[in-house]
Amino acid sequence: MAMTAGQVGALFTRSDGEFRFARWARRPVFAAIGLPREEAGQLAEGVEEVLALLPFPAAPAETDATLILVVCDEWRELRRVDGLQRLIPKLDPLLAKLAETDSNQYRVFHFDEAGAIVACIALLRRDENLGAVGPRALGVNQAVQAVLLWSDRAFMEESPVVPVGETLALRPGYAALITAAYGTTLPVATRERSVAKTLAQRSRAQ
Repeated sequence: MAMTAGQVGALFTRSDGEFRFARWARRPVFAAIGLPREEAGQLAEGVEEVLALLPFPAAPAETDATLILVVCDEWRELRRVDGLQRLIPKLDPLLAKLAETDSNQYRVFHFDEAGAIVACIALLRRDENLGAVGPRALGVNQAVQAVLLWSDRAFMEESPVVPVGETLALRPGYAALITAAYGTTLPVATRERSVAKTLAQRSRAQ
């Protein structure tokens, strides 16, 4: 079902009332940490399903990863992951807060001078809920949340994915919205709410 401009706007309006839209300017390069090779491969397949919506060519071989999923059983384990402190400078207090709030996921975005997303690090704790999700389905779900800078309130009322067999698939309306968000004439980042109307119009045309 096509979204209205109001619905699209809500997906990018944060709990403090700020509207903020941002996308990647080039194709993310995926990597997974903390999973067995077979599971990491299945998760990568799910991620690639979503990245296929983006109009970018594949990155050259040996390009540094920019979309990184780090999986653990307990948050304290992430203190031992090499290089993570460099990507997330305030890692220790963040992990303490995630443990205190019993969270099972958290995303950190990095941006360039134009406001485009240049990196996303998703931290995942495999609690009972995430542990019940298959690797491929997990990849689809996490990639959806990484390809755009959604509001911190997005998806509270409706998930962008639905079960299809043993995996997850994007709802058509969200697939159309992501495709529209990567239209060549749209800015890579903006705080202008008028872009929500443009996104709604273009997603209906997909």
